[in-house]
Amino acid sequence: MAPSDGSVQGRVGAWMAAWNEEDAVERRRLLTIAWTGSGRYVDPFVDVAGPDAIATALGQFRVLFPGHSLRRSSGIERHFDQIRFTWELVSPEGTVVSDGVDLAQLDADDRFIHLTGFAGAQVPVPLEA
Repeated sequence: MAPSDGSVQGRVGAWMAAWNEEDAVERRRLLTIAWTGSGRYVDPFVDVAGPDAIATALGQFRVLFPGHSLRRSSGIERHFDQIRFTWELVSPEGTVVSDGVDLAQLDADDRFIHLTGFAGAQVPVPLEA
């Protein structure tokens, strides 16, 4: 699906494209396709709200990981207004250097209200006694 369509696949496509976009203006435009105006993004390194702050965080990622790209590595699973999908971080040489899962809540137009990204292999968490 094209990153500009209003489907869930299009919103997720715009989100993935924003991670890979070098141009700050185009990155911000892609985020307006995927996100609500007050959407919140959380991962192990940032907790930001709104397209401008999210765009800045993604720009910082581009500086820390030059030439790297993010690609979706699974289909999109949906339960009502919740989705999840997996992704891979790929080096300029084509090696997968990390992976993870994104979990998102959508609004009525399938834009992200809240998205949490978990990086790396799933860590077993013991049950509480």
